[in-house]
Amino acid sequence: MTSNGASVLAAQVERINRPDPAAAQAEVEAFRARFQESLAGSVAEAIQSQILAQARITRNERVIERAFNTGGQDAETQ
Repeated sequence: MTSNGASVLAAQVERINRPDPAAAQAEVEAFRARFQESLAGSVAEAIQSQILAQARITRNERVIERAFNTGGQDAETQ
């Protein structure tokens, strides 16, 4: 313990056990497929966001009211 009450940990790494990709081909392929799906989804989302950001979207409230009868009238009276 140090003089201000904080603790210190000292460690030494003797070896790192890395998995052998050749020995676990099914797991490697499953990871690759998940990564590709995630990447494709991210790219598609980025493209869609960019398109929406550059689009000039407007709403025609009169058409929406007529189509969905939001003006308070029955569809039969129009």
